[in-house]
Amino acid sequence: MGGHGFLAFLTPLGPTASLRRVFRGETRGYPFGTERTRSRSMLAEYSGVLLILAIALVVSGAMLLIHQLLGPRRDFDSKLEPFECGEKQIVSPRQRFSVKFYMVAMLFILFDVEAVFLYPWGALFLDLGWFGFIEMLTFVFVLSVGLAYVWMKGALEW
Repeated sequence: MGGHGFLAFLTPLGPTASLRRVFRGETRGYPFGTERTRSRSMLAEYSGVLLILAIALVVSGAMLLIHQLLGPRRDFDSKLEPFECGEKQIVSPRQRFSVKFYMVAMLFILFDVEAVFLYPWGALFLDLGWFGFIEMLTFVFVLSVGLAYVWMKGALEW
């Protein structure tokens, strides 16, 4: 592992490093051979993660309990009304929205998520070479055809 200090279990390659040691035949001073010894040493690598998880659960549970015991309990009419940016409601929240609103929202999310794939490609552009360039050219072409189809169908118009 990375270090021998108190927080040595937090090293990023802890479990991976232990797997390398096991495959090389090293088991941290134990004689090589027993499966039990190897599995115990591998599980010990994750004890830090379990400790942090347990601390997080205890702290969050304690905060919820303290809030329930000490928090204010005041109910009044304006608190029970739907909140809309601190203003009184102008229209009913039960009004119907046009389907086009949802279509535009879904299409925005679709193309936005697809555009996220362009960032790693840009970061590794030189390492990927011509293969990566052609793959991303194909990806962008398919996205462009999809966008043109949606545009021609009028799904982007209100």
